[in-house]
Amino acid sequence: MTHKQRQGRARKAIAARWGKRNPLTSRPITEHQRPEMTSDLQPGNDDGNGENRSLLVQIARYSQLALVLPAATLVGWLIGVGLDRWLHTSSLYLVGLLVGIGAGFIELIRTVMSSDSKR
Repeated sequence: MTHKQRQGRARKAIAARWGKRNPLTSRPITEHQRPEMTSDLQPGNDDGNGENRSLLVQIARYSQLALVLPAATLVGWLIGVGLDRWLHTSSLYLVGLLVGIGAGFIELIRTVMSSDSKR
């Protein structure tokens, strides 16, 4: 018996043993235990928390701006420093820094414009 055949048998045995089991309890899952996949964020599923959800979505969108601008700046600077070391120059880090800042501002403007258009 080859290695692949043994692997195939082992996979089949594992699938037969664990196929329809809860991964946390290792108990079999019956049909009545399976939850229906519904989304609370669909229109029509309003339970009075629509305002809270939209507020949380806005907070999440705007909090990403606090991370995107510094992250883009840092990535641009690191790419510039890497190019400086690779090409044995001393000023490409400034170019990378400016490109990173520009990319951060573009993403900032894109995020703000998309959230304004959704209102």
